[in-house]
Amino acid sequence: MRDQVEGLCDRFGARLRGDYQGASLDALHLMAGMGMGVTLLAAFYVRSEIGSRDVDVKVVRMDGPRILRLIGLLVRKSLASDGAAQKVASMIQSVARTNFEGLIFLEKSADTVGAE
Repeated sequence: MRDQVEGLCDRFGARLRGDYQGASLDALHLMAGMGMGVTLLAAFYVRSEIGSRDVDVKVVRMDGPRILRLIGLLVRKSLASDGAAQKVASMIQSVARTNFEGLIFLEKSADTVGAE
């Protein structure tokens, strides 16, 4: 994701500040509200933590390509054979589809990715 953010900064002539790298999303939200700059936040965070009553910040939708992050479920190899991990993955995908429609893009399950 860092490369995507750097690309956006280059596109808009912004300077990426490395000294705040690793700060919590709440800290970045508060710093933007205090006038210390702008920040990019995950849509999940914005949806759950920034409401219409938040008078210190304004959410601005960005045009252009989306910034995407791939995530996966990792399980100890010796535990993968009982099917529990696949059930957990299916539950996570179901909740994500229901609660985060329009914010996520689910790929087809690839239970053999990285497997020998």
